[in-house]
Formats: sequence, C-alpha cells, structure tokens
Amino acid sequence: MRSYPTEIIERVYLKGEVTAKYKADKKPGSISDSSFNILETEIGEIKQSNEIEFFQGRDNSLEFTLIKDALIRLEDEELEGYRFNEDIKYSKIDEIQISNTLVEGHSTYGLLQGKIRFFLTRSRTIELVDYVLPEERFEIVFREVKRKRLLNRIKSYQISFFKLIGILFLIVVFFYLLKKIDFSSKAARLAENLHQTQESFNSRTIHLSKNGDHSYATVQIGGTVNEYMIDTGASTTTIPKSYLTELINKGVINPNLDFVRNQFFTIASGAKIKGTIWRIRRMNVEGLDLYDVEVAVTPGDKGSFLLGMSTLKKFDKYVIVPGESKIVIYKD
Repeated sequence: MRSYPTEIIERVYLKGEVTAKYKADKKPGSISDSSFNILETEIGEIKQSNEIEFFQGRDNSLEFTLIKDALIRLEDEELEGYRFNEDIKYSKIDEIQISNTLVEGHSTYGLLQGKIRFFLTRSRTIELVDYVLPEERFEIVFREVKRKRLLNRIKSYQISFFKLIGILFLIVVFFYLLKKIDFSSKAARLAENLHQTQESFNSRTIHLSKNGDHSYATVQIGGTVNEYMIDTGASTTTIPKSYLTELINKGVINPNLDFVRNQFFTIASGAKIKGTIWRIRRMNVEGLDLYDVEVAVTPGDKGSFLLGMSTLKKFDKYVIVPGESKIVIYKD
C-alpha cells in the first residue's frame, strides 16, 4: 500500500448584496444592448449558500463570466483560509434594480443593485492510497455461467451482422436515389438563389406606401406609430407640437437632455416662424432603427409628419425610387 499527497480545490458558495456601476453599449441598428459591463463592484452582507441554490435557474437573472477588481467584505470567521484574487470568474445577479441612469450616445451608464450568488476557492491536501490487488492464480468457472457467456457472444455477433446488412442496404438506396436527381436543374436553381442572396447581403429595401403623388413611411417613436410623408426638400424631419408633448409625457423625450436649439423656419407663404429642434434618441423607420435623429417642431397642433433629410441621411448610402415607392439602402 502506497499513499500520495494530492492537492484539491474546494469551493465555498456564497450569496450577498451587490452594488455596482455599469456601462451598456448599444450596437447601431440593434434594438437590444450588445454588451453589458460592470465597472466597479462591492459585495456585502455575505452569507454561506450551497451548490443547489447557486445553480438553480431564476427569471431575470444576469450571469457574468468575469467580474474584475471586486471589493468583497468577508466577515465570517469560518471563511478564513479561502483565497480571493479580486476577480470572480462566474456569478449570478438576481432581483436587479437600476438607478441613476445616464445616456451618452450609444452608451448607458447607471447604478446596479441586487442579490448576487458566487463562489470562492481554497486548496486542501489529501492522501490518495494505492492498494495492490493480490495476483489471481486460478479462475473458477461454473458451467451455467460459461453457457451464458457463449450465448451473449453469439447474440452480439448477430446484432453486428444485421447492422452491417442495414448499412449496406442504405448505401444501395442512396446510390439509387442519387441517379434520379437532375443535377443540372439543381445547379441552375442554386446559382439563382446565390444571386438573390448576394443582393440581400449588399442592400436593404424599404417599401413605402403611396397616396397620390406622395410616398409615406411608417415610423415608430416610443411605441406610437405614424405615417410620415417623404420630403427630400425639407432639411429636418417635422412633427406636430401636440405629438412632442405626448412624447415628453411618456418620458421618451427629456426636455433637459433632448432639447437642441431654437430655430426660424420659412413656410410656403414665405413667412418665417420660430420653432424648436429636438433630439429623438431612437426612431424606427419601416423596421430599421435609427439613433440620435433631429426633428423640428413648429407652433400649432395641426402640423404635418414630414420625413426630411435629418432622418434620410442616417441611411448613409441610399437611393429613393419614386416610381416604385421604395428606398434602397446600400451596405458597406
């Protein structure tokens, strides 16, 4: 008998209260956040947990594969001896509350609070014992056991034989069906589908509705949908003042953050009127998300919804086809 000292890593499962600053970055053209990063993390009120509670699934839970430079307050004497290198390699945060939100461009900053589940590790040395079995000098085989072994071996050979027959049958059927396929027509259809796929990758088409000589696009802001008339002669997209009030009441527009400037506008009669310019953080045009779009608001509640160049230039490379009532947007 021989023994070998072996080091093993133990886990202690913990839970507590977490407070952290976060940064969420949005990818242009995407509705959901493409990344969510914790910048500063502090964990307190720590209690011991168990493996079952750690791995159980919960709704609205965020999982982080790495939290760097976290501040952990270990006050339990039973946790003495566990090592912690200020990086938590896997954790789950539940009951999340977000506050102090600040939006800058495509990035959102704020404070995150919630319940966190994670684990720490420590090393421990154990002794592994190697036992040497005595050498067998003879084997006792009963007649009934020997007969069962033989039957099992024959049964195994039969199963392997029928599997081989099945595979050979499938190969014959495969080659028979292969001869029935018209590869020339398949190749023609494949080439046509490839061409259509390349066109869809290189461009995107927005189909507009038609009313008389004007084309209209469906635009959604803050859950409200309206039809905007396409006006390439207008430098700025225009919305009525009553609609601006609605967006402010819904919290879509923040008067302190989204007001841009006052501006004079020349109307069809040649007169100049004073209006305002506002920033729309996200606008959806026919299913395509646009960000930080400037819109104009003029006095009165009967203004029109006009889609001007302040919105169209967000498409970057595009072509308006009036005869077909569509806008083709070309990708880089």
